[in-house]
Order: sequence, then structure tokens, then C-alpha cells
Amino acid sequence: HFTKLAFAKTMKDMSSQIYQIPRDFFDDREKKDTIIKSLNKTPRDILIEFSAKMRAKDPYFFIKQVAKFVEKGKNYAISDCRFFAEIEYFKKEFPDETISIWIERKVENVPDNLELTSKDCDFVIHNDKTPFDGNYLWNQLQKKLNFS
Repeated sequence: HFTKLAFAKTMKDMSSQIYQIPRDFFDDREKKDTIIKSLNKTPRDILIEFSAKMRAKDPYFFIKQVAKFVEKGKNYAISDCRFFAEIEYFKKEFPDETISIWIERKVENVPDNLELTSKDCDFVIHNDKTPFDGNYLWNQLQKKLNFS
């Protein structure tokens, strides 16, 4: 059993508060790509800009936010690693508990994945489902790691 964590949760929560945008605008596929006229930006643009600003101040800011929820000896899956620092931090802080998994998708170009490739991860899982099916991926992960 895994508890799912995500770096984006903190980004979305903080962006919603700072920019006074309803939280669901950052999760809804249509809303997050719709321009907010008063800001002349989409919620996706805001997340990218906000996360870049916060990482410029502290490259580990969002990593530290997620790490607050991690307890040794428990199983977690962080669903949105995109930077070397994210994997490196957890491998350093939780060396016995950390593995990295690349999810190979049918989508060829994923513009928000800036640094990592499948070669940087410990395991590769192929997402044969479209649209995204989280249960399918969790089942594949459990098989790969021999969990029941």
C-alpha cells in the first residue's frame, strides 16, 4: 500500500491562495489551459511561473514541503518528479526507502518534464492506458516491486 504525494499539490494550493483563483482551476484539464482575463495567463502558466520563482529562491522548497509528510518505514509514491534534485533529495534523506520509477506514456512530447529521462530512474512502467488510469499504474507498480 502506498500513500500518494505530489509536489504540485503545494504549488497549486499556494497559487490558488496568492492569485485568488479557485483551487479546481489547477486540476481541471479544461480550466487549467483557459486564460484568466484579469491575469492574462492560464492556471498552468501561473504554476510554471510560480514554481520557477520559488525554486530560484530555494531549489528544495517544494521538496521540503512534501518531505514533511514522509515517515520512515512507510510507503509513498510521489507522482510528479521532474527534476534531479527531487529524486536526489529523497535518495539522500531516505536511502533505503527510495526508488524512482519512470512512467512511459503514449504521449510523445511532455513539455513539463524538464530534466529527467527513463535512464535516470530505477524502474520503467509503461502506461498502456489512455486516458490516464491511476489504478492501472498502481497495479503495474505493485507487480514490478513484487507487492501484493
